[in-house]
Amino acid sequence: MNYQIYAGIDRERLVSLIPSRLKPRLPEDEVYTLILVRSSIRVARSAILSKALEEIGDDPGRLVAAANAFTKDALEALNARGALVVAGGDFYWTDSSYEAIRVLGGAKVKKPQHR
Repeated sequence: MNYQIYAGIDRERLVSLIPSRLKPRLPEDEVYTLILVRSSIRVARSAILSKALEEIGDDPGRLVAAANAFTKDALEALNARGALVVAGGDFYWTDSSYEAIRVLGGAKVKKPQHR
């Protein structure tokens, strides 16, 4: 699984789950649902977040998504749900542009469909 979901957790538990460098970006709310993308995933793409958001359902409370970085497509999906995004850095590529670079770099992935 590329992510873990923690529903109905308090701030203390949230702080214990988030990498230290991301903690200053957390809100002061009381109850959260956290989507925590594995730290081994350098860039979280929309497919990962779509699966997680589908699993959570419509009313997760204060939604927080944490990852090293998110593609623009993943951010759009999270923003549509009003999620607080906690990332280690900014990433300005789309899912397809990120996949195209990975293919050019020799990654073992199927070739992306260019639009």
